[in-house]
Amino acid sequence: NALLDEKIKIFHKNQNTDTYVDVMKQIAVTMQKDGHFIVLSAKEETICNAYRLHVVDDCTYLIAFTSENELKNEDGMFSESVEQLIDFTFNMNTIAGMILNPWSPNSFLLSKAALQTIIDAKGMETDPIKANALFHKAIHFAADKHAGAVRKGTTRPYIEHPLEVM
Repeated sequence: NALLDEKIKIFHKNQNTDTYVDVMKQIAVTMQKDGHFIVLSAKEETICNAYRLHVVDDCTYLIAFTSENELKNEDGMFSESVEQLIDFTFNMNTIAGMILNPWSPNSFLLSKAALQTIIDAKGMETDPIKANALFHKAIHFAADKHAGAVRKGTTRPYIEHPLEVM
């Protein structure tokens, strides 16, 4: 979760769409790699499947932590799959979302819409080489099919034009 923590810190320094999307992508990657968040078992707060909840602006959020350092010596902690926490939070009508590291200056609120984005990204390939494999295959196919062909009236290979347009 160190990479996620870093993305959240960058977001807090420069809050814009790109830095927000970077956090979302990192959460999706963490989830796909079977990453875990640390959660606290419920004590006096509202109890919902043994997770601790937190109320902000009259909305209830599940709280989770990216590392033990964020806990500030809390008791009753356990590790839970990022995917399970996201699915649980998304499917609970009484929960508005999730807050990562709620007591840190770098806390991060995930609304239900943000969770939907992460859920939708679950099946996406995160390895850029694999994600672009079909694209690369298409370029090689076109280059092979146009091998030796030149642009009309020039000596330039025909394949240059589709690549420039792309």
